[in-house]
Amino acid sequence: MLMESGYVVENPLYWILELMEYADENYYRIYTFSDFFKETMEHLNDERFLTLWKIYDEMLHDPVMEEAGNVVFVPEGPEYEHVGLYYFGTPPRRRLKTNWDMINKEERNNKARVTFRRYMALLENRKLRKEIFGF
Repeated sequence: MLMESGYVVENPLYWILELMEYADENYYRIYTFSDFFKETMEHLNDERFLTLWKIYDEMLHDPVMEEAGNVVFVPEGPEYEHVGLYYFGTPPRRRLKTNWDMINKEERNNKARVTFRRYMALLENRKLRKEIFGF
């Protein structure tokens, strides 16, 4: 359906890098597998690869996922100014509640983070990706 919708991606490399940065900033430690990234670069104008990234984009910006991913961060607002980790130098856009290793397992493995990690693993696994997406 996405491929038929006629969406256009201006400057796909820049867009993909922004998605990767957004994932890390808003869900923490969500990384793209290097082999899939390299494969995407080899097929940067292939609509099929861009569609996989578009699916990722929609998942990243889904309000349910955003809410699920918020559990590891300090809420926004002046009342939370002194809560969470302190960062030397330039702080990240969102502060963790505590050291990553101290956050309980259920919060670290929240619905959003698990979903994104599984999606990236699916995209990396060429055999499974071919079975699911046909390429």
